[in-house]
Amino acid sequence: MSLLTQLVGKSLGARTAARHLLRRRPAILMYHGLTASPLPVYNWCHVPVDEFRAQMEWLKQNYRVLPLREVILALRNGGALPERSACITFDDGFRSVSQYAAPILESLELPFTVFLLGSLCDTGAPPWPEKIFAALLGSVKETVWWNDRKWSIRAACEREEFYTDTIARLTRVPPEKRSEKTARLLELLGEPQGDWISLFTTLTRPELPALTASGLCSLGAHSQTHAILTTCSAEQVNHELHSSRNALREERGYVDVFAYPHGHYDSSVTAAVRNAGFEAAVTVEHRLCRTGDDVFEIPRVGIGAGLPMNRFECKVLGF
Repeated sequence: MSLLTQLVGKSLGARTAARHLLRRRPAILMYHGLTASPLPVYNWCHVPVDEFRAQMEWLKQNYRVLPLREVILALRNGGALPERSACITFDDGFRSVSQYAAPILESLELPFTVFLLGSLCDTGAPPWPEKIFAALLGSVKETVWWNDRKWSIRAACEREEFYTDTIARLTRVPPEKRSEKTARLLELLGEPQGDWISLFTTLTRPELPALTASGLCSLGAHSQTHAILTTCSAEQVNHELHSSRNALREERGYVDVFAYPHGHYDSSVTAAVRNAGFEAAVTVEHRLCRTGDDVFEIPRVGIGAGLPMNRFECKVLGF
């Protein structure tokens, strides 16, 4: 953590001054799922609902929360970006967004965008990282041999370390090999004790009309299978893009905006996203928007579990 970030985090006056100086740089917040209470093993992607509610109430008081499309249009047109503004986005389409986040956002009249995985809209299954996490939460194993080493997974902190290392490694391998390794790991962890998998299920197509009924929620695409596009062939990339776009285009509230899975992209992936017909794409580059940003490389500020409010305010400022 830089000295500047520490200063801003400790001083309300510094945060207020920073909000004024950065007032023309929108913050696009990236969430994933929510949980009713903190998980027994830390997972950055799943924010306890009480934390989320406090963050949204603060955002309502201090920022203009806009639909993502308004910021995209401002970037595309090259005009001034809206002052003191923010957008709220969710990746992966977890059912917990509908269960926990939507009621809070609707009560505060805050717009938001949910990026969905095309294939999961038909099954409601968790994305592959959450399948591993659920299995790890419920595993009775104390050790596991994986990636040429023996891991202890007795303690919660050890399970967190194992999960973080495993996901980081699996995001770097091609889809077919990742699927094989995921299946093998689930076998090694054994049949989970308890219904952990239900915490990470995703929205199905019949559930989408209720989510978008208020007019506050828009839907975007997050690929077909959550494949890491930089590890895919050109043919696979096109399948991931076109299939996910076609699967969602007829849904109410759909906008042609794409979220790169795990934030991985390069020039060839960006070109494919443009050619597939998308109007814009969002990344996981941690900074605020600025005039001149490419609409196919829009940065977002990632918000994870366990943030004290002063750190959340720092994140919204791009620190």
